[in-house]
Amino acid sequence: MKRINLKNMEPLTAEEKAFSADLENYDQFFKYMKINKLDQEEWYDILILHYLRAVKKYLNIPHLQKYDFGAVLFKTLDSARSNYCKAMTIPKRMPEGGLVSLDYTMEDEKGKEHQIEAWLVDRKISVEKQVIFKEMFKEFYKRCTTYDDDFWGNEGEVNEYLKCELDLLIEGYSQYQTWRKTEKQFPYGYTLYNLERDIEGFRRIFKEVFGI
Repeated sequence: MKRINLKNMEPLTAEEKAFSADLENYDQFFKYMKINKLDQEEWYDILILHYLRAVKKYLNIPHLQKYDFGAVLFKTLDSARSNYCKAMTIPKRMPEGGLVSLDYTMEDEKGKEHQIEAWLVDRKISVEKQVIFKEMFKEFYKRCTTYDDDFWGNEGEVNEYLKCELDLLIEGYSQYQTWRKTEKQFPYGYTLYNLERDIEGFRRIFKEVFGI
């Protein structure tokens, strides 16, 4: 069973192209906008990729095919619209392709959507497990913000530049805002490319610590 990733979505197969182009299925997309009173000119570009995403989910996840395609599509578009509205209403936008808010949704291998917070911290689990999570986050944060070699003679000490970047990203600043604010505080002459490289490092450490 293939997990569908919208940002890196594979090209449609011949079957998926035919299914998405079928007027009965395509009309469901416009029906959703009509029912929810969404302006088509405004929402078409926002939701069309999620329509294709729903097509891929429906054709690649067998148990979904016991439902009507419209039901799967509407649930997918509901989630996409909810995430978009959250992103538009918070004062600081989620960093593009970077760290994400804990209330953002992800899908498991069965196509079921979860909030990221629910993947990491379940309010029903034991206090012991929550403490373990907090300790794992501390480990993640420490590894991201300290020197990991002795090139500068300060292995294990806090790298204030990385700490500033990570703090701003966690707060929800965009990559551009993070770079500008960090460079203003620590004018080292780094570029957006350097920030992107640091974000890749944060992602790698996050996966190593949490096993995701």
